[in-house]
Amino acid sequence: MKKINAKMVMMALVISLCSYSFVSCSGGSSGSSSSGGMFGDVPTIAEKHTQEGVDLLTRLAESGTQDEIMDLLKNKSKQMDSIADAEIAAAITALGEKEFPVEVTEGIPFKLLSDMKIVHDKCEKTKMSIEVPIELTEETGVHKDYNTNATGLLLVDGDGNPLMSLRESYFKSTEEDAKKKYDKGAKGKVLGVIRFDAWNYQLLSKAAKFRIANVRSDEYKQLSDSTRSIEKAYQANNRELAQKLIDRLKAVAGK
Repeated sequence: MKKINAKMVMMALVISLCSYSFVSCSGGSSGSSSSGGMFGDVPTIAEKHTQEGVDLLTRLAESGTQDEIMDLLKNKSKQMDSIADAEIAAAITALGEKEFPVEVTEGIPFKLLSDMKIVHDKCEKTKMSIEVPIELTEETGVHKDYNTNATGLLLVDGDGNPLMSLRESYFKSTEEDAKKKYDKGAKGKVLGVIRFDAWNYQLLSKAAKFRIANVRSDEYKQLSDSTRSIEKAYQANNRELAQKLIDRLKAVAGK
């Protein structure tokens, strides 16, 4: 029987566990996701594939054979992840022209020109691109009361409680004249990307509204720290489960 290279197997397992189908913990809160939320069936689909992965990994860690675990690394993880990606992408497409409610944090000089919309031609697999057009209600800039470079997005629940920050969110001017980009009355967009991951699907299922926020504010910084902590906890659980699979693989390698 070929000797098991624990370090290489660990690396392969951790990579596999980064997908939807192979995870060891949920998105930082208890309970199931709902298809009646802002993002439709997307969080529910993520939950389904997450649970399938948890069930499979738990079984393999307890009673899997060497062939089963190696097949997970070489074939099954990619197959399951491909199915999950396709189903989530289809669910995002099914949202169609749906618009999402959005609000502006007090002190940010933005006038909303519509609700948040999906930019379907920029969506890819489990990534959903969004944007909302705005108008500046006062001049902005480095030496003004507000700098558009500090623009970011949060998701909040139905009671207005912050859920998570969007790491990929920013302001972009749509003015052709560079000299007028940050003048009062100038037009622009706030853009963002939502990645439906195994660690955040329950948070996303509770989302009721977007909030344009100042990334330099205490609220945003605290929420960003909290969001990163949830993701890190997920990664730590992945490593723990990967170690259990390695232990099982070692135990059955000589049989």
